[in-house]
Amino acid sequence: MVKSAAKAKLARARCRAMKKAGVGIFAKKKLSDKLSAVCGGKNNIPRTQVTKLMWKYIKKNKLNKGRTIKPDKTLGAVLGGGKIDMLKMAKKISKHLK
Repeated sequence: MVKSAAKAKLARARCRAMKKAGVGIFAKKKLSDKLSAVCGGKNNIPRTQVTKLMWKYIKKNKLNKGRTIKPDKTLGAVLGGGKIDMLKMAKKISKHLK
């Protein structure tokens, strides 16, 4: 149990260091205009922040029912027109990041 706590502490420290340095999943990405519209007009943010802002938009506009997301016009420009499972959202978002 002691080793497990030490590993967790080390992992948290690495995560903080990566976030501060802006590398890995915390590296800033250029957003497409369509994705930027969903994310509040921001153009250069990390993928982790994109995911948070997408969910904020989805919940604010009540576009999900459980795992299923039914996009409105703005979100549909990023995810496509029909219903989509939340686990497939990341693949659709990737096309709008550089």
